[in-house]
Amino acid sequence: MLLNLLISCLVTSPLAAEEWRLLHEELFKEDPGITAAPWVEDTHGPDSPWEAGHMDEDGSFFRGDREEQFLEHLRSFKIYRKRVAFGDKGWLTAELASRGKIDQPTAVLVSSGIRLSIPRHDGGLILRSTKPLPKRYRVEVKLREIDFGEIFSEEPKTVHPWTWGPSPVYDKPYEQWDTSKETNGFYYLAIVDYHNPAPHNNVFIHTRRKVFMDSYNSVIPSGLVCDPNDGSYFPSNYNALNMLFSLPGFKLEHSLSCHTVCGVTVWDRKPGQRVAAADLMTPELPYSFAIERDDETYTLEASGEFIGGGKRKYRSSRRLEYWKGPDYFILGDPHINYYEGTAIIESIRFFVPSS
Repeated sequence: MLLNLLISCLVTSPLAAEEWRLLHEELFKEDPGITAAPWVEDTHGPDSPWEAGHMDEDGSFFRGDREEQFLEHLRSFKIYRKRVAFGDKGWLTAELASRGKIDQPTAVLVSSGIRLSIPRHDGGLILRSTKPLPKRYRVEVKLREIDFGEIFSEEPKTVHPWTWGPSPVYDKPYEQWDTSKETNGFYYLAIVDYHNPAPHNNVFIHTRRKVFMDSYNSVIPSGLVCDPNDGSYFPSNYNALNMLFSLPGFKLEHSLSCHTVCGVTVWDRKPGQRVAAADLMTPELPYSFAIERDDETYTLEASGEFIGGGKRKYRSSRRLEYWKGPDYFILGDPHINYYEGTAIIESIRFFVPSS
C-alpha cells in the first residue's frame, strides 16, 4: 500500500495509445549514407561542432592543477568523427567517433534493419534525434541481436585519459589506468539534456542522462535483478534491463531511481547500494523500447520475451520537474572509453499527441 501510494505521488496518467499520432518512421530500407560520409578530425575547443562544455574531451573539469599532464595524455591520440543526418527531412542523425582509426565503428544495412558495430571500446556510435523534442512525445525503437557482453581481449583497455577529475593517475601510462575490459553495455534508449548529442567520455554522459534504459554487463555482478514471480531480488546484471530515472542532488553523477515490479529503489552511491534491474534479457531475441514525455512526466516501456517474466511489457512513470535543458533521444554506445559490440536496429518511430 505504501509503495503504491508513493508511486501515485510520483506520476501522472500518461497518454493512452490511441492519443498518439505517428510523425516519423525509419525502417532502414534505404542506405542512410553513413558509410560514405567522410571522417573529420575533432580539433576540440569552442569552434568544434562537437563542443559540449566543461566535461567534454578537452574540458576544464579534467585539468585543474594537472592541466599540462592531462593535455599531454589528450594529445597522444586524435579523435575522428562523422555526423550524418538521414530519414524523413533529416529527422535522425548518426554520430560516430573513433580514437585513432577511421574505419570503425560502422553502421551497415542488413536484412530488416541496420547493424551498429563498435569493435573497440575507444569508439562510439549513436543514433539520435536531429532536433530537440517537444514537451509531449513518444519514441519507439525495436532492436535484436544485441551483443555487448563480455569483452575477450589480451590487450589492455582502460578509461584513459578521463577520470572523475584531476588525479594522480595522470602520472601513469595508459596501461595502468582503470580497466574498461570488465564492463560492457548498450543504451537501448535514453533522453539526454544537451544539444547535438554525440559519443563522448563516460564521465560526460553519466552527468547528462535524464531517463534511460540500458544494460551494464560486468564480470563481477554489481547489481540486483527483480524476480517478477515472487517480488524478490537476486544478484546479477548480465544482460539485465535497467529502467532508470536520474535524480538531482549531486554535482557529478546523479542518483538513480530504479523502477521494477518489485518496487522503486534509489541508488545514490552509498556503500552496499546496488542498481536494481527489471529483468534479464536474451540478447538474440527482438525487444521494443519506448519513452514517452507528457509535460514533466516521463514513462519508460520495454517489451519482449524476458527470462524472468516471460513475454510481457514493463512500464513505469515518474515526474522530473527539476530537469532543465532540451530533450534529445539517443540509442547505441555513447562512450569513447567504454563498451564494444554489435546490435541491429529494426525501426525507430516518433509520435506526437493526436490533438
